[in-house]
Amino acid sequence: MHRYFGLAKTIRYAVTLPIAIYRDANIEAFKRFGLCESQVGGVRIRWRVPMPNFIEEVIEKRCYFPPDRQFHLNPNDLIIDAGANVGTFTLYAASIAKSGMVVALEPNTIAFRCLQENVIENKATNVILINGLLGQAEGTVDFNEVDSGGSYVSGFTKKKHIKVKPSFTVESLLRMVQASRINFLKVSIEGAEFDVFSDPSFLRKVDKVAMEVHHRFGDVRRLREAIASEGFDVTMQKSYVSASYSYLYASRP
Repeated sequence: MHRYFGLAKTIRYAVTLPIAIYRDANIEAFKRFGLCESQVGGVRIRWRVPMPNFIEEVIEKRCYFPPDRQFHLNPNDLIIDAGANVGTFTLYAASIAKSGMVVALEPNTIAFRCLQENVIENKATNVILINGLLGQAEGTVDFNEVDSGGSYVSGFTKKKHIKVKPSFTVESLLRMVQASRINFLKVSIEGAEFDVFSDPSFLRKVDKVAMEVHHRFGDVRRLREAIASEGFDVTMQKSYVSASYSYLYASRP
């Protein structure tokens, strides 16, 4: 962590973290960094609210880009970031797709405010922000929102802070931005992927998918087969962060 933001800010974070974890509000600890900047792999991003663990996972270790495949972003891509959190992948993608667009969805209220701050700080005018979620149908969804910045569809976890959030489909997002295809769909939606991909027909309008798969919420084999049925080559890779989820990569042969 100190290699991104320096020793002094890392110590400040370490002092704050135990209380933040106790309060289930670890985003508050990250705010103690203050304005800072990361430069990893030639990508420089300024952070009002940094998440060092995500910077390592998403940008440095490139968890959404398997090394053995031609899996990359292009300057003109339309990218959907479903489960954007504070914007680590969003801002990385926006720095590459400078002539394209990133649509970032984040249902958690606290995380969304941090996402807004980070996008504004970087003057990322090619980013559209939505305080909502990717779903199987348009409408609203009961959401269990926690102060740590996480969110879960109600029913996946014990009820805590239920809020009603708007749900968007791939088709409704394409209509919103007046586009016909999504070039890259990144998904990190804490188990709701099993519902969203239960009818994978929307993938006919998607070129690549990179997704966290949270094993305990559904049948991983069935999910993989559903995506493959839409003409994708599908591979999976274990997360180096946690045994509770893996990464799924899908692209057209």
